[in-house]
Amino acid sequence: MVECGQPPNVEHGWYSNTGITPGDVSIYKCKEGYVGIGDERIFCKDDGQWSKSTFVCMEVCGLPPEIPFSKHKINGNMSGAITSYQCQSGYVPVGHPNVVYCPNPPDVLSSTTWKHANKSGVYASYQCGHGFYLVGESTIVCQDGVWSSVKFTCNKYCGLPPKIPFSTHQINGNMSGVVTTYQCDSGYVPVGHPNVVCKSNGEWSTGNFLCLKDCPNPADVLSSTAWKHANKSGVYASYQCCHGFYLVGESTIVCKDGVWSSVKFTCNKYCSSPPYVPHATSHTTGNMSAAIASYRCEFGYAAVGEPNVVCENNGKWSNVKIECLIDCGAPPTKPYAERYYTATYSGSKVIYNCESGYIRTGSTNFHVSKRRTMVDELLSL
Repeated sequence: MVECGQPPNVEHGWYSNTGITPGDVSIYKCKEGYVGIGDERIFCKDDGQWSKSTFVCMEVCGLPPEIPFSKHKINGNMSGAITSYQCQSGYVPVGHPNVVYCPNPPDVLSSTTWKHANKSGVYASYQCGHGFYLVGESTIVCQDGVWSSVKFTCNKYCGLPPKIPFSTHQINGNMSGVVTTYQCDSGYVPVGHPNVVCKSNGEWSTGNFLCLKDCPNPADVLSSTAWKHANKSGVYASYQCCHGFYLVGESTIVCKDGVWSSVKFTCNKYCSSPPYVPHATSHTTGNMSAAIASYRCEFGYAAVGEPNVVCENNGKWSNVKIECLIDCGAPPTKPYAERYYTATYSGSKVIYNCESGYIRTGSTNFHVSKRRTMVDELLSL
């Protein structure tokens, strides 16, 4: 079944109803000292909503003040009603002849108020309660039965700032915006921002400041520098290798109970350009440990030996084991002879053997010279 729930409240009023289902009626009435304006009835509709109410409770004034040697005409007794005074015969008026009723000034949280009047008009002064202080203008003025806007708040004083173990602090006040700064005791290191701020609700801002037991300087590691830091987890040190070196391993160590964890890294030196090999060019895969430089001989030269060198941890390349020697190409052929050789670079040898039915005259050996020519006696047939 559809229900409308409880009817909406009316300020300075109350209601009675016949029920909260469609068709039921709720009737508003005002408290003592107030009078109702508008239709006092609202109805529960089929959609489960109460009909819109125009009913308000307005405060009722008592009799206007008596002013000697005058008479007055009352034009109403609700907020904004004007009473006009007229002096009796033989008296002259001084001041404004009208009096406008002003309702009680609005309530402001954590404050009290007093209503006053002088020749300038009616005004109200506010004062914040115990434990609160006023920020803004403490006075409002009533004009034509309407109070000016409230332009102040009552902020709560902050109590003592929170205690942080192994630290001291300097209190600069207890009102909104005041900053308290912490400083760690000797032998302790700070973690987080050292300031907390007093807020308008009387509470200090939430801080993340801690004071942790300090640790000795971290161990020196060759070719590196270290920085000591702290966070909520503890004190730690971060290492960075010097220029020309790179780090291999874990760059951070942690301090526990005043003792640093083991260093688990080294600073290896970068290798420079690979060694020079005459008549060769090189190609490297990098300049860190285990990087390889590969050599390739220029055109007209043959490689002899291992073509690769390796970058070692000390920043030096392994020994070069390659030479680029002059390449003479294939040895010349001889009629009715076979040639045997394993290389064609400078210093290599070729052997000729006669075919069956032929005899050798002269040397069977030729050597490759440094001028790319075969030298020795010619083989005679």
